[in-house]
Order: sequence, then C-alpha cells, then structure tokens
Amino acid sequence: MLGNKNKKTKTAMGGIGIAVLLCALMAFMPMTSLVDNTATDTVSNAEIVSEVDDFFKLPATIEQTTYEYDAAQELLGMRQMNTKGYLTEDGNIAQLTSDEPMHYLADSGAFEDINLNIMATPEGWEVKENIFTTTFGAEVASGVSIQPNQFVDPIVTGLNPMLVTIDITGTAPMPYQVAPATGDVEVGGNVIRYPLAEGFALDYSVDTSQVKQNLLIQERPVLEDIAEYFGMTETIRLPMGYGLYLDGVALGEEITSTQGELEIRNIENGELLATIPEPVVLEDGGLEPYIGTYFIQVYGPMVLLTTAVDSDWLLSEDRAYPLALDPTIKVTSGNRGYCYVYYGYCYNSTYGYLYRYYGSYYYLPWHRYAFTSASALPSGATVEEVNWKQYVNYAYGSSSSTSITARVLEACGTDARYNYGITSASCSGSISANLLSGSNSNVNERKLISSLGNSASAGTYSQGTGWKTAEICDNNNAAGTACTSTTGPHNYILNAQSNSGTIGMGADMTSSIYIYTRSYNSGGSNSYLEVIYSGGSDTDAPTSSHVPYSGLTSYVEGERTFFTKLTDLSGIDTTSTNGVKMFYSINNGTWTSVSATTIQSCTSTSTECRFKATTPDLSAGDYVEYYWKFQDLNSGSNGANVGYDPAPSSGSTTPQGNAHWFFVDDVANAGTAKKFTVLQTDVHSGSYYSPQGYHDRQMTYYDHSDEYLFEWDVSNCGTGSYSCFYASSYYFYSQWKLQWTTTPSANYNGFGGTQSGLNDLHQGDGGFL
Repeated sequence: MLGNKNKKTKTAMGGIGIAVLLCALMAFMPMTSLVDNTATDTVSNAEIVSEVDDFFKLPATIEQTTYEYDAAQELLGMRQMNTKGYLTEDGNIAQLTSDEPMHYLADSGAFEDINLNIMATPEGWEVKENIFTTTFGAEVASGVSIQPNQFVDPIVTGLNPMLVTIDITGTAPMPYQVAPATGDVEVGGNVIRYPLAEGFALDYSVDTSQVKQNLLIQERPVLEDIAEYFGMTETIRLPMGYGLYLDGVALGEEITSTQGELEIRNIENGELLATIPEPVVLEDGGLEPYIGTYFIQVYGPMVLLTTAVDSDWLLSEDRAYPLALDPTIKVTSGNRGYCYVYYGYCYNSTYGYLYRYYGSYYYLPWHRYAFTSASALPSGATVEEVNWKQYVNYAYGSSSSTSITARVLEACGTDARYNYGITSASCSGSISANLLSGSNSNVNERKLISSLGNSASAGTYSQGTGWKTAEICDNNNAAGTACTSTTGPHNYILNAQSNSGTIGMGADMTSSIYIYTRSYNSGGSNSYLEVIYSGGSDTDAPTSSHVPYSGLTSYVEGERTFFTKLTDLSGIDTTSTNGVKMFYSINNGTWTSVSATTIQSCTSTSTECRFKATTPDLSAGDYVEYYWKFQDLNSGSNGANVGYDPAPSSGSTTPQGNAHWFFVDDVANAGTAKKFTVLQTDVHSGSYYSPQGYHDRQMTYYDHSDEYLFEWDVSNCGTGSYSCFYASSYYFYSQWKLQWTTTPSANYNGFGGTQSGLNDLHQGDGGFL
C-alpha cells in the first residue's frame, strides 16, 4: 500500500531461506557531491533550475568546506564532534553547531575534519577519516565492511549480491536471469560503483552517519507472471556477540517479513550498535512514499535479508526509469529528516524535503541540534548574531520571489492525520527533544508536524540552490530582531546553548505556491547554527602546568613528546596562526617551531586545556633546548595576552636564553647509572573470554634521571575480537597501574610498605594520552 507506514507486519514463515538488500528502497534522485557550491540565488520567475543532471553521474572529489571564514583563524581547540569555532575579522568568535558530525577523533587524540572521499588501498578502497571506518572489497562479491568502533568486529554487508524474484508465498526466491556485467569498478567522491549485471549496478555511498547501498536499475525489468516481488539477495555478517532484532525480539532461522526498522544489538546487554531503517521508497516526482518489505532469516552471525518491492508497483506505467533501490546501514541516530504531512509520519534522512503544492502540504524538513556544556558562552560575552545555515542542492518553484520561512520549533499540540493542511494551534515553550526523531510513535510525529507549521517565524531565506542563511537575530540589523531582545525564538537557542539543551529547526512555505526543495546534510554540507559573540577581557597570559623535562642526561634515543595544561579565564587561542607552539633547538642550532595538538577539545569557554608537541628523532650526542609559546582569546582593548614556559629572563622577550634543556648521551657512557626493566609477553588487556589479540609490554626505570619508559609491541593487535585493550570505561582488564610507597620496605624486594600514591593510567584520571 502506498504511504501506509502502519503496515509494519511481522510474519513468520517456514521454507527456504532468502536474502537481499539492506534497508530503505528509493526511486529518487541520486546523491550529489559534498562540494562547495558557488551558485547564486538568481532564478527565473517560472522555476528554479535543479543542479541535478545525469542520474547515474558519479560525484566529483569532495573538497573541504571552508564555510565563510579564514581557515587560518579556526580555533582548532574548539573542535568537537559537531562544533567548530572561528575568530572573525572584527575580533568576535563564531561558534558553528551542526546537526551531523563535522569531525572525528583521530588516533592522535585531536578532532580532525571528516573526509568522506573513498581512497584506494592494495586490497580495495576505504574511508577512514570518519566517525566509523568503511572498507570496500576489490570485487562486488566481497561486500563492504563497516566498523562502528574499534572494540567491536565489523558489520560486513553486500556479500554475494544477486538479483531475485519472489513468489506470493515469500518462500521461493528465484535468481533473476540477466546477462553478466561488463565494465570496471568506478569511484567518485564518496560513492563507489560496482557493475552487477547488464543494466544493473551497485553503488555504495558513505555519509557521516551511514553507508547507503543503491541498486541502480537502468530499464524496466521483464518479470515472470508468478513474480510477486523483485529485489536483490545478499548476506550480512554480524559481529560476534551481536544479533538482529525486530521490535525488541531476536530473529532466528524462521523466515520473518516486516516493514519496520531492524536493529543490531549486543546479545548480552542489549546495547545498540547500528540500525537498518524501514524500507521507505520515494519516486522522482511521486507524491507518496512507498513502503517495501523485508524477508529475514538469521543463522548465528549470518543474516539473509531480502528487501523487495511489489512487482506490480515496479512494472507500473507510472514508474519512471532509471530507478535506484536504496538501502542503508545507519551507525548513528538521525538528527534531521522530513515529515509527510498527510499520513502524519516523519523520517530520518540525509535529505530535508520541503514540498508544497499550492494549498496542499506534502513534506516539511526538520533538524535537531544538541548543545553540550562546552558550547556555553564565556562569562560576560554578548551574542551579536544567530544564523541558521543549510545547503540546498535541488529547488523548483512556481514563484521564485517568495521567501521560505525558518522556524525554531516550539511545543504546539498534535496535528490531525489524513489532512494536507496543518491545523492551527497555539504554541508554548521549546519543543521536547524526544519529539525530534523520525522513528517514533505516530502521536509524537504529529506533534512534530504541528510544531513545523505553527511555531513562530525565526527569519526567512531565499529559494534556489547553494548555501542558504536565515537570520534569526542580529544586533546590527535595525530591521530585524536584536539578539539582546528578551522576546523572540532566538532565546530558545541561547537558552539551550547555555544549559546543554536541544532545539529543533524547521522550514515552511507560508504562501500557496508550488515549491519543491531539498537540502543535503552530510560531510561538508551539514546544516548548522551559527552564534557570533563578543566580550570578556583580562590582562594575564595563560598559565602553564608543564612539568619540565630539563637538566637531564638521558640514554634513550628517539623523539620526545611533551605535554602541558594551560589555564586562562578568556580561553586559549588554538588557531593555526597564533595557537600553542613548542620551539626547540638542537645542538645550539636555529630555533624551530611545531604547532601543538589539542588533546580532545578546547572551546572558547574552556578555562583549562591540554596540549602536546613532539620533537624530531634524537640521537646520542644531541643537546636539546625547548620552550612553549601561547596566548589567550582576550578581545578587550589590550588584545591577546602572550605567555611563555619558561618565562623569559629579565630584559628578554623570549626564553631562548633560559629554555628547558636535556642531553641525549650514549649508553656506553652511563657509568654507574642504573635502570630497572620489567617485561611481560603475550598479555591480553581486554574483555574477551577467548581473545585473539595479545601484546608485549615493557617498562624501564632510569634511576639517575627518574625517567620511566613504557613500550608496547602491538604487532599482533587488531580490532574487535583481535583487539588487545579495552579502554572505553573504567573496567580494569590486566592493565598496568603506577603505585608507590612512602618508604620502600626492607623485604619483598622493595615492593612492600605503605602505599602513598596510585595512578590507574586512565585518561579520565587526568592523563594526557
């Protein structure tokens, strides 16, 4: 049935196992690339031209989005998963909060920009610079490996894909006879295309929250009369210890059919790893979504999954070819999507659709933005502007001069179903965070629709494609709303920012015209809220808590990584231009600077931030000097305050004359200096009962310099069941601890006596690693 989301039937059947694609089926326009868009808002009076051209065209390489600020002025320490910060030309700070991840946490401990471009490897292709890792095989039959985190084995999908037809019983899948594929594997941007059969191809596209699989159908297939369904067969391999669930019930060998969402959960504790959303089918130009059907069998970690569409629907003269059947494995929950007004349902989607046909509403977009404690503004700061920005990659309308209304979502009651309009309602307070979801109860989704149609206007933006800006408040725009005003929807945003809250944003066309627009939300095209603020000042430079590595003779060659903690009420400058740097000189040579890496995040409101910097490889005979340079974010009349560690001596502007120093000597010159070494081999520091990953570790203590050198051999370590460590919580699994006594005892080889200190070597204990 078209548009019937309630048809989430769960049926058990006996018979032969069947399998197919993963998730949502779509007959829609293809994903476009995440490149910056330079298109203007100039449109004709008749229509707004779409940027989408060839249906099967692969996207170009994804370029890093620059937003609208100088990249050199990005406050790198303000990076969080969904947040960026920039110093503006007038000395203010712009904080950007996205509804999707902008960064991933790299092995260095710093947040780095996400890069969704698919890169070639000796074994195939991969995307690693993302919040999860995706690996593609050299052949289509090898499937795709999706690893949500390093402590769990990957989900492998797309194994041995095959086109099938299914009869009315759902128990007799038959291979669809078609000529073999020709051509090579193609890659463009974040999409990889495998030839599957003549007239069919299999695309995978990687987003920040999911991997989408598109079965591209060039022409209308010819089916036998007994074929009730058409789809594609594949196998999914789940991580060890995980199962496939429907409505909280584990699925097994008996065939189950459903139109609902599937979940991959830990069998022991029920922890959610990933989802396979309901199979929503959209057609180019279609007014109503179509719900496909899953047929599932589970044999331990192996899943046979069929996602199929009704053959009558597929072969209808109303269908337009080519089509794309579009399934998804979703690693993180959706933070945006759209609502179908008539049926009263809302969906999670990378796309946000706004579709009105004169007096009838069809689709309305929604977005969810969550603030953390690190998002709060500094004490004394003044908000100058709040803007909502989104990237529109398709637009069509009958009246291009009419602006689109933006809304900060409020609580506005419940809309009625089976109605192409939105019932008028009064609103009070910000919308509840639990309503900002595309996979919720029908009542909650109708509450979201009422909010989308009745919340107060929060600015407008023009039609057309490219980046769009809705000004929510601006102290310098007399014709708009001042951010200092105590009334207005901008206060919902500022309150959420100050109190780690969540707000919703939506868009609406209030005029009775024909309009169809689509925003794209992934990678560099994520929508975001921009808060620009100023204020706060001090006269003191940041203070450094660096423990000097100075006055020592070391017998350990190799690079040195130094750490420091900086404290300042105005925040720490982390731009590439004026951020924290370590200067070093080797053998009285020239001084060289290296930019420090922020450990985790350092927002403009953080009064304490941690940094690290590394020297080059050092050899015996090297004499090394080093010092730190840093400054705060003070924007007062005195400007930023610059500091050094160590502080310069009297009359000097830098500490080059009194820098920290150490000497690397040859071990042959150690003389009577002593060291103490502890070596352990074949250690598993994780939680697996039958581990596959083991490591060796060694600690060496140098008595003359009080140095501890820790070394690990992790050549046998991997991920999932091959991981050697468990570090996601405080659970202790054969990890080393540091403990010491007030006075070593005479017995027990010096290990007895009263303990006077203990460090579990956990990052949460204040460690820098």
